[in-house]
Amino acid sequence: MERFRPTPINLSRVAGAKRDACLQTLKRGVRSGTSTTEANAVYHDTICSREFQIALNAFRYCRLLIADEMHNLERPSIVSGPPMFFEYRLGLSATLTRQHNEDGSKALQDFFGQFVFGYTLEEAINSCFVEYDYCTSDRM
Repeated sequence: MERFRPTPINLSRVAGAKRDACLQTLKRGVRSGTSTTEANAVYHDTICSREFQIALNAFRYCRLLIADEMHNLERPSIVSGPPMFFEYRLGLSATLTRQHNEDGSKALQDFFGQFVFGYTLEEAINSCFVEYDYCTSDRM
């Protein structure tokens, strides 16, 4: 993230009044024009908490969610009431569907939108993975 300017603040390590103070600092920077982009990084547990979602919802600026391993967000707090205040959402996952959980998979697809880009394990092995003896189904 830092290559693109914003230095992310890890809000998973702070809670309550301290987290609120960090969010207020981000808001002031954007509102005053001293900053055009702010970023924070959080763990799945944090983004799934109602307390954090309420605090972030009060942040009335353009909001982008990039969720790495987005399949781990299939939790009751996200599925039953996803944080719709994110204007833009990008979900990254090697496992787009939840095994034995069609409802959870559908809820994540509804939240993040349609599948956009795929990269198979074979493509990754042949182009960007480190040399290793990967065992794929066609070799078994």
